[in-house]
Amino acid sequence: MLSPPPLTFEVLLSRLMGFASERIRNGDMTERAMARLVDLSQPHLHNVLKGKKGITLAAADGMLQGLALSLLELVEAEELGQALLDIRGRPQARRHLPLLEGRLGPFDAFPDWRCVREWLALQARILEKCYKPALIECAPDPENLQFPAAAYALVEQEESARLMLSGEHWFAIRWRGAGFVRQVRWDDGGLHVLGQTPVGEPLLPRHIDLNGGSVLQVVRARVLWMGHDPRLADPFDGPAGVYL
Repeated sequence: MLSPPPLTFEVLLSRLMGFASERIRNGDMTERAMARLVDLSQPHLHNVLKGKKGITLAAADGMLQGLALSLLELVEAEELGQALLDIRGRPQARRHLPLLEGRLGPFDAFPDWRCVREWLALQARILEKCYKPALIECAPDPENLQFPAAAYALVEQEESARLMLSGEHWFAIRWRGAGFVRQVRWDDGGLHVLGQTPVGEPLLPRHIDLNGGSVLQVVRARVLWMGHDPRLADPFDGPAGVYL
């Protein structure tokens, strides 16, 4: 079986021109209107679409915006899938991991998965089986004494991992807008909360009634690791944390 041709900037640019030409042929946009979008004269754009002249990166970006396309839409699904397989198969490949805004703790608003503070390129074997991993900074929690020195948590957001409620794993729990790292197991109509040592009334109730709702609304991620700041050193290859 022949290998597919390499994906190059020239290939992507050719596909962009194809999209633009098709939109003009279909009457969705005139050549004149597209020329204004990319700040080119109409004759120049006509020659660009015919492949007789080149186009600057700024003009190409303007064309993408005008066509309401992203660069990834110029990549075919098979090409993208193969690229991901190739990256995962490389020895010692690094994976980009989102470090979320906010902190995970009982006195902080639960982090929004869509708000990324920065992306970290980390080399770690534990990430090989993660589908939707993220790093979250941990805030002090007076009722969880299991990880007093943990500054960050590696979590898995994939749904099946969030349903492994045997009481053995640790989870990021969202309750009344705040975040808790706790062990939980199924209980009558809800969740029984473990892994906390309160003095008096706990911040997180021992029983969480789901009221017919989904457990996924409360159990927002499974916690895989807790430890030091991953930006100072690669934490997963040394004694800077603990696997859960």
